[in-house]
Amino acid sequence: MWQERADYGHFFYRIPNGESAADAYDRISSFNESLWCQFSEDDFASVCVLVTHGLMSRVFLMKWYMEAVAYRVCKPGDYVESFKMDALTFAEDGSIVKNSLMDQCGKLFKLAGAATGQSFMVINENLQRKGLDSAGFMNIVQWDFKCPLTPWPMDKKFKRLGQCS
Repeated sequence: MWQERADYGHFFYRIPNGESAADAYDRISSFNESLWCQFSEDDFASVCVLVTHGLMSRVFLMKWYMEAVAYRVCKPGDYVESFKMDALTFAEDGSIVKNSLMDQCGKLFKLAGAATGQSFMVINENLQRKGLDSAGFMNIVQWDFKCPLTPWPMDKKFKRLGQCS
């Protein structure tokens, strides 16, 4: 089993009757998103304790600290494909109402980043590219594009993409 895990890759190998780090990563991603949304609530505790098993703890930290650990599990010739969005939301037509939830969300992420010393301005500060560079990746291809979060865009293509997000 250990050799098979080494050959397959530690991050993606699923132990018998268990889960891989990739499986845990998928589950922790949605947890992190809901956790961040709760940070803005007035009654959210000032201290949050997570009780979990070792793999989930490591994956949580990997996700929290911009996945630098994930980049190190690749072997020469492997590749990483990733999608990142910035915490700040905007509408080109100016339709996001000032002080609305959509307007405030990105600002709260920015404040949380300042408070924790861990920025969430992935696109504005080019954090993913910096992480890939520092991990030693070569031949990096970066593709920036608009990603609608709602079905509100007037453009039919973006409206459809927003319906799927």
